[in-house]
Amino acid sequence: MAKRISEMDVVRALATVAVVNIHISATPLIATLKDGATTFIYLFLNVAARFAVPTFIMLSGMGLAISKRKEGYFSFLKRRVKKVVLPYILWSVIYTFTWDENTGGMSLSMPTVSRLLHNLITGDACYHVYFVIIIVQLYLLFPLIRNWLSSNTGLIISGIITVSMISIGQYAEIPDRWVFFFDIRNPLNWIFYFGVGIRLVRGRGIEILRSRKYKDLLSFVTLGMLGGMMLFVYRVGLRTGIDAALDALGPVIIFYTMLVNMWFWKLNWDKLPFRRSLDAISEWSYLIYLAHPFILMLYMNLLNKMQIEHYGLIFGITAVMLVTAGSVVFVSVNRLINCAFTRNCKQSA
Repeated sequence: MAKRISEMDVVRALATVAVVNIHISATPLIATLKDGATTFIYLFLNVAARFAVPTFIMLSGMGLAISKRKEGYFSFLKRRVKKVVLPYILWSVIYTFTWDENTGGMSLSMPTVSRLLHNLITGDACYHVYFVIIIVQLYLLFPLIRNWLSSNTGLIISGIITVSMISIGQYAEIPDRWVFFFDIRNPLNWIFYFGVGIRLVRGRGIEILRSRKYKDLLSFVTLGMLGGMMLFVYRVGLRTGIDAALDALGPVIIFYTMLVNMWFWKLNWDKLPFRRSLDAISEWSYLIYLAHPFILMLYMNLLNKMQIEHYGLIFGITAVMLVTAGSVVFVSVNRLINCAFTRNCKQSA
């Protein structure tokens, strides 16, 4: 077994918190774009958290590359299927029955078998599960591209591919027959992040990340870039809408993600009073990722029935509390299921 790298747990936990903030802040940000302080808070939460999904991809590459397990290709896939695909199937079924793509909210319905199968294959069951489709494709490719991405040349080429895919997908007029190729679920959009994770495990990558050298300068540059991104999204969002403004960030997210991750690795997390909480979030990050939109939909559906608007700061605070509480419930249920099937409750806990 490979030695556990504690910083990976911290960064995974922070990415999990960030992706929850993206989804909580999305709806109120659209409604409060011209509303002073409220807009600033939600804009900060949403834009600052844009490193989340790329970081998950990066950590996946790092975790696979650092493993010392020796196994065949199909044995590797079988182990990953149990860990990743089975929870994905369960939550895709749940969202297929409860999520309304047209409204973006909750709506109970009886889907057809073809729709259910379509959602399972494409990741269309809800707005966030596309991530699993990307991860599965990268897992399939990993044994084949590991050595290539471990080299500097491979990493540079993967960066060119990812920047080109994102730039063309965001800014170019794409013929209809090619739209599918530039879809967000194409792993070529993410292969650079995956490659960075793999490459960091080689040589002195981890040691360089941990170095405190240039920490203050890195903090300044990262915060400055975040401020520029926020200003850009705000000004463009007033003209074209917040979704279009966020999409227009394009390849900038790549550089922002690299800066944020380098900054996180240089900070001292061991003495923080909430370090154990971060470790717990990291351990259950995948379940939290899959489940949190369901909890958020339940809450927003309740507010709609009570005719209460959901875009003020009170909504954000209560949403965070409910998503946190709901995640604890789902984690507890998952632990009980693990105990029942594995008969090893001590390890599951």
